[in-house]
Amino acid sequence: MKSVSASYRVGGPASSGTGWIDKTLAYCAQNQVPLDFISTHDYGVGEGGLDEFGQGQQKLGDPNGIAEHVAEVRAKIRASAFPNLELHITEWSASCSPHDPVHDAYQSAAYILNTLKQTEKMANSMSCWTFSDIFEEAGVPATLFHGGFGLLNLQGIKKPAYFAYQYLHQLGPSELHNTDPASWATTDAAGNVQVLCWNFSAPALGPEADQQYFVRPQPGRCWGPGAPEVAALAPRHLRPRGGAHRLRAPRFLHGVPQNGPPRPARPRLGGAAPRRRSCGPRPT
Repeated sequence: MKSVSASYRVGGPASSGTGWIDKTLAYCAQNQVPLDFISTHDYGVGEGGLDEFGQGQQKLGDPNGIAEHVAEVRAKIRASAFPNLELHITEWSASCSPHDPVHDAYQSAAYILNTLKQTEKMANSMSCWTFSDIFEEAGVPATLFHGGFGLLNLQGIKKPAYFAYQYLHQLGPSELHNTDPASWATTDAAGNVQVLCWNFSAPALGPEADQQYFVRPQPGRCWGPGAPEVAALAPRHLRPRGGAHRLRAPRFLHGVPQNGPPRPARPRLGGAAPRRRSCGPRPT
């Protein structure tokens, strides 16, 4: 590829579970293979596993797990012969199944923000999987809310996860110094200040899997009184609407997925084995 055009950027290994990073870096160093970036995938899976038809049980894992894995990959890059490579997480989500109700739950919005905040200085890009529930690997879903990957459902209805990115888009281009791990503070060219904050509490699944817990309504809990502390900004930029405010969970659309009857297996060309998105333990 580089012989065709030196401007072509080559990278990989686009692996599941942040695997094969060491081998990729070592091979390229030993064989003088040009490498422009590292790409890999990760999902917030704790226990269990599902195939592409949603069979089986799965549990949301450590809410900080993806960020920890991204940090591990960044450390491997820094310790390699290519310490300044870009890192792109080209697939990530709370679950690796297109039939997991966690994707439709309101907790997904804060989960996304929590992960992006922790990885902003470690990854060059984080590609949430996926934009829409129109996803061909498991066939066309039979219900509006079926636990699909998308930020939008089949009919274009915005799920809670969509609003995480909508609010991020409304932030200014310049990030302000901020010691709070659950917020961003920014400013724009006009000097206006924008603050986005969230309260992610790991769901108390107990012995239940996602398929039992996230199909039930989960009322948001009140944060209690709170007021932001802002310093070193001109008074004209601060336009509070009062004193302390009682912060409540956002009133996102709460779509309870309805699980339809099992779909028959699709015919496969050439007798190929079913495609499975890796949900098991991360490779060592």
